[in-house]
Amino acid sequence: MKSNVIKARSESQYITMPTTAKRRHPAIRRKLDRTNRISPSNHRTGEENQDMTFGPREQRPDRTTLHIMTAHDDTAQTWRDVADQLTAEQIAQLEGLERDEPQTLLEMARQWAAKNMTTGMPFGDVAPPDGAVRTFDWQLDSTWFRDFEGTARRGGPARVQICGRQQADGSTRRWIAVHTRHLAALDPPSARELAAALSEAADEMERLSGRHNPGSNS
Repeated sequence: MKSNVIKARSESQYITMPTTAKRRHPAIRRKLDRTNRISPSNHRTGEENQDMTFGPREQRPDRTTLHIMTAHDDTAQTWRDVADQLTAEQIAQLEGLERDEPQTLLEMARQWAAKNMTTGMPFGDVAPPDGAVRTFDWQLDSTWFRDFEGTARRGGPARVQICGRQQADGSTRRWIAVHTRHLAALDPPSARELAAALSEAADEMERLSGRHNPGSNS
């Protein structure tokens, strides 16, 4: 399901609201449109629609949303079950929408609670990974981490990019992702270009791993 990313002005925090829920419940749409600014999603086009990942077989977070994983109690049934993790202004906004879709409000509360958990965490001292051109917000999934993107290069019909994950202690893990729409029936020039791009990315990963903090790996 695609999502719109909504930025609440009062808290300067990003929340994710399912598109179908927003269409289904016009009351939510009207109220949120008055208090929030819709941020355009990052859409991939053309040949960048399919991801082929060379490395750990892990599903990476959707880059079109600010994905925040939280250690919330899965037994929560309504947003009030996580109200003790919200600010007074967030509670007030949810109370104003209480007659609308309960599950939507619960998801909003969980997103806010996860964002609040990062406030005051000692992540400001953790430098971005070497070679990172974009870092994402810290997330919690048993331990704190954040994903990042490194350099990208063209290789025939594909885009070859270094991606990775950084832990709260500064250690990192990198892999190479190949983004393309079609990778079948390559002609010799395209195959050589892709091979060259992969080789260059692998060389860069090895250089970065040599400069990185102890305990990191590529």
